[in-house]
Parts: sequence; structure tokens; C-alpha cells
Amino acid sequence: MSKGPQPEPGGALHVLAKGAFPVVAFLFALGLTVTYLQLSRNHDLLIERNAVQHAAVYSDTLDKFRELYASEVVETARKSDLRITHDYLTEPNAIPLPITLSRKFEEDPPTGVTTRMYSPFPFEFPGFEVKGGLKDNFGRDAWDHLNKDPSQPFYRVENHNGVRTLRYAIAEQMKEQCVSCHNDYEGSPKTDWKTGDVRGVLEVNYPLEQAASLAENSIWETLGTLTPMMMLALALLGMTTRKHRQHMEALEKRMRAQQQAQKAQAENADLRSEIDRQRSELLDSRMELLGNEERMY
Repeated sequence: MSKGPQPEPGGALHVLAKGAFPVVAFLFALGLTVTYLQLSRNHDLLIERNAVQHAAVYSDTLDKFRELYASEVVETARKSDLRITHDYLTEPNAIPLPITLSRKFEEDPPTGVTTRMYSPFPFEFPGFEVKGGLKDNFGRDAWDHLNKDPSQPFYRVENHNGVRTLRYAIAEQMKEQCVSCHNDYEGSPKTDWKTGDVRGVLEVNYPLEQAASLAENSIWETLGTLTPMMMLALALLGMTTRKHRQHMEALEKRMRAQQQAQKAQAENADLRSEIDRQRSELLDSRMELLGNEERMY
């Protein structure tokens, strides 16, 4: 009995193995392209996040420095009968005020980052005056925000002195060790300061061109890390696919050999059956012929 053509065992898997590598390679290239486009689209967001992070570290460091200076250096100086004054260079046995020392960062900003300290309250010291007043919209908005919630910084990106800049402000709060000094000083605008009162704004101006450079480096570092990993995965997939294809080809050869052997066995069985049938017919014909001869004689 003849049989129609049978599908080769493992044929579908073999086709899948052959097509897997090109498909995955295409998906790899597509994934890298989408990743790059996504990073490029979020470029401005990455720049702002980098700027915010660095401005936060800078402002927090400056604030902690002033607190440490006031609590350790100034307190030690008082016990040693040293004067704490703005005009410390011309007076003997004197050290600078915390705000005087902080002003040095405004005069000589590192790496283009500038700082400002301002307040609606004027602070006057001998030879030194900080006039009160919030000079622009950002200063006024920062003051309003920080008075409502001193724990949260206020920032936004805008053109500042002709440069696109992140302006980042934190609350300049009254420290415990500074309360008595400010309340007792005759030039103080208030005499009822309490620990934690917001007395001014500490602003850090961070040019975005610096953050842009860091963001671009971050993008290339991400792609530089992702690409070798994906290439390695692709190479391993290629090796696995090739071995699987070789295994499938060997399996197909064995299956074809088995099918050919089964077909030959089936053909031999059919041939033997035909020979047996013909032998039986010949025997029947011979017996019939012998019977006819006996009846004739």
C-alpha cells in the first residue's frame, strides 16, 4: 500500500533554528537603536537631573561646612577670647564670621558654579553690610517656597546672566549656636530669632553645559556597557543556534535513513508477498493440470 509524502521530523524546529539568529540579531540592532533614541529624547531630563544632583551636594556641603565652622571653630574661638568679625584681616586675634567665610565661595567660584546668599532681612556688621531684598522673581519664589517648607529645596532652569542655568536654593536656617549671637547683636534685624527660623536663601547656580557633558558621558557609558553585553549574548546565541542546527541536520539524516530502510523493508515485504502469491497460483495450476491428466487416462 503506497503512502503519501510524510513531513520530515524536526523540520519545523530546523527552520526555526535557521531563522532564530537573524531575527535576534535584528532585534538586538533594533533594541540598541531604541535605547539610543530613548536616551537622546531624555537628554534634557538627564542634564537637569545631573545638575540637580550636583547642586544639591554642593549646597548641602556648603551648609554643613558653615554649621561645623559655627559650632566648632567659632565656639572654640570665643572660649579663647578671639574676635569673630568680618574685618578679621585688619584686627588682631580675629577670625572671620561664618557668612564672611561663605562669601569667599561667591568671590572665587570653582568650576563655574556660583553661590549667592540673600535675605529680605538686612544684616550689618562693622565694615560689612548685606542689604535686604529679593532681587528677582526666582529669589522671591524661593523665599516663599522655603518659608512654607524649609526641608524641600526650590529650583528651576532659566537663563541667568545669559547662560542656561539650574538655580537651586535651600533654606538658610538659624542654627542653635547662632541664635544668641544674632539676637544680641545690635545690627540684627530681629531679636527674637529661634533655632530653625529661615533667615535667608542659599542659592547655587549650576551652568547646564557642565551637566550636559556629564549626561552625554552617562549616555555613552550606558551604551558602552550595554553593547559588549549584547554582543556577547548574540555570540553565545549564534554558537547555540549553530550547534542546534548541526544537531537537527544530523537528526534529519538519521530519520531519512530510517525512513529509507523502512521503505525498503516495506517494498521487500510487498515483493515477498507477490512471490508467494505467484508461487501459490503456480502450485494451484500444476495440481489442476495433474488432475486433468489423471481423468484423461
